[in-house]
Amino acid sequence: MAEKNRILFYVSGHGFGHATRSAEVIRTLGENHPGIGVLVKTSAPQRLFANLPALIEGVTVSEIDSGVVEGDSSLNVDRQATVARLGDFLKRCDEIVLAEAEYVRRKRVSLIVADIPYVAGEIAEQAGVPCAAVGNFTWDWIYEQHLAGNGDGEAYLARIRRAYRKMACYLRLPFSHDTDSIPEIVDVPLITRPVKSAPRDVLQKLGIDERDRRSPILCAMRDSTWFDVIARAAAASPDRLLLYFGSVEKTLPANTRSVVLDERMAFPDVLNVCDAVVSKLGYGTLADCISTQTPLLFPPRSNFREDEIMVPLAPRLLRARPIPLHDFESGDWTPHLRELERMPQPVDSPAMNGAAVCADMLAKMCEEC
Repeated sequence: MAEKNRILFYVSGHGFGHATRSAEVIRTLGENHPGIGVLVKTSAPQRLFANLPALIEGVTVSEIDSGVVEGDSSLNVDRQATVARLGDFLKRCDEIVLAEAEYVRRKRVSLIVADIPYVAGEIAEQAGVPCAAVGNFTWDWIYEQHLAGNGDGEAYLARIRRAYRKMACYLRLPFSHDTDSIPEIVDVPLITRPVKSAPRDVLQKLGIDERDRRSPILCAMRDSTWFDVIARAAAASPDRLLLYFGSVEKTLPANTRSVVLDERMAFPDVLNVCDAVVSKLGYGTLADCISTQTPLLFPPRSNFREDEIMVPLAPRLLRARPIPLHDFESGDWTPHLRELERMPQPVDSPAMNGAAVCADMLAKMCEEC
C-alpha cells in the first residue's frame, strides 16, 4: 500500500483568524482530497479545529511564533512586551527547529503549511520538505514598527526574513501588503466560512422569539473586560437585543443574550441572524462579515499595523465604519448603528472560494513531493 501523503499545518495562535481560516482549508481538503492526512501544531484553542473530517490525525498545542502582546485591552499592543517576547523566542529558535524537524521526519510529513509562522521555513529546510505559506501578512512587516529604534531590530528582522525565504511559495490572501520576503507569491481569493444552520434554528438556540422585533446586534469582543461596555450599550439601546460571547457573574440588562458557539452554531451562523456586529477589526471577523454581508462597526486599534490595509478596504466590501473609542466605551452606539444602516451596499464583491483554491494548490504540491 502506498504511503499516505501528509500535510503539517503550523498555525499562529495570535487571534482566531489564522486558526479559523486554516480549519476551513483543512475541512475543504477533507472533502476534495480525502487521501491526504493532516497534522496541526498551534497555540490557538484546539476547539477551533474540532468537528473536522477524519483526515485530521492530531492537533498539538505548540508555541511556533511569539505573536504580539496586547496592552491593557485587546485594542492596543504593548510594544515593549512584544519585542521582549520576540527576542526570547528567537533565542530558542534553533532548538525549536531541530526538534520540529525530527517530528516532521518521524511523522513522514510531505508538505508543511504555515499560517504564518516564519520558523516553519527553517523547519522545512532542516527536514528536507517544501513549505507553503498562507496568510495576509508576514511577521517581519508587523514587527517593523515595533522594532524601530531597537538595537537588535535589524538582526531580528533579518532572521525572520531568512526563514521566510526558505519557503517555496506564499498563497497570499486579500488585505495583504507588498513583500519580497517569500520568493514566489500567488494571490488567492478570500477564505470564508459557510453558514450551516438555518436562521430559525439559530434564533431558537439563542432563546430569541422569531416575533421579537428588537434588532439583534452582536458584540464580538471576546474578553471579559468589555462586559461593562456591553451593559452600557444595552441600557442605552432598549430597542436592540445585544448578543455577547461567554458568561458574566454580574447582572446585565434584560435586552442581552449570551452566545455559546458549538458544532451546531458557529460564528457565521450567529452573524447571519444579526443586523450588525460591533467588533475589533481582524481578518476572521471581516471575512465572515463579508460572506454574510453583516454590517460592521469597529472601534479603533492602536499599533495593529494590519489596520493600515483593512480600515480603508472594509467599506468597499461591506457596510463598515469606525466608531470613536469614547462612544464605543460609553455605550453610545445607536447613532453610529443608524449611520451604518444608511450606508449604501458595497460595489465590490470579492471571490470567496479561497479555501477551495488553497486546498487544491496544497494537494497538488503534496502529490508532487
